[in-house]
Amino acid sequence: MASSAILVGNSQYRFLNELACCRDDVSAMKELLEATEKYAAIEVIENVDADELKSRMRAAISGLSDIDELFFYFTGHGHQQDDEFYYCATAFDLKRPNETGLSTSELHTILR
Repeated sequence: MASSAILVGNSQYRFLNELACCRDDVSAMKELLEATEKYAAIEVIENVDADELKSRMRAAISGLSDIDELFFYFTGHGHQQDDEFYYCATAFDLKRPNETGLSTSELHTILR
């Protein structure tokens, strides 16, 4: 069995402030995980909209077999609305969080 990681970094946004440090955050996390020699696969996803994010995460997970650990890391904007937290994709819109972001509920569904 192997361990895998999905690292997401969004620094460029259409409607939110840019976060210049996020690119460095993802790079540093990737280097750290590589140094552990624990992760057989590390998928890096940067500056994508919600559809691309979800698609690439599903593709990365479907290509894995016999995983005993999956590490998820996100650096970028987040948004709390009612009882749901959203990881903001590059085109995140407060009026359409489910379509333009990744909710914690949907993240759990994708990772199962």
